[in-house]
Amino acid sequence: IGQTVTVSVYDDPVTSTYEIPLSSRDERSSVWVVEEGQLRQVPISVIDETATFLIVEAFDYAEGIVSLPPANAEPGQPVIVRHAQQGEPS
Repeated sequence: IGQTVTVSVYDDPVTSTYEIPLSSRDERSSVWVVEEGQLRQVPISVIDETATFLIVEAFDYAEGIVSLPPANAEPGQPVIVRHAQQGEPS
């Protein structure tokens, strides 16, 4: 009574991942980061996606990821990084 089955699971573990806001991805499956006061486009490899976040393979995010990039973003475009003040949302 009953059956047995042999199952083989092959796993390619990803050891370094980031959870980033879904809004940070542009239409080319890349994100914009700030490096030395300028925008730089970085391709990303998406592992999983939720309603609000992406799980991506680790990448060089330089000084930070632009969470909501402008539609007219261009590589090398100068940016000013605004840091949240105490009590202000970051």
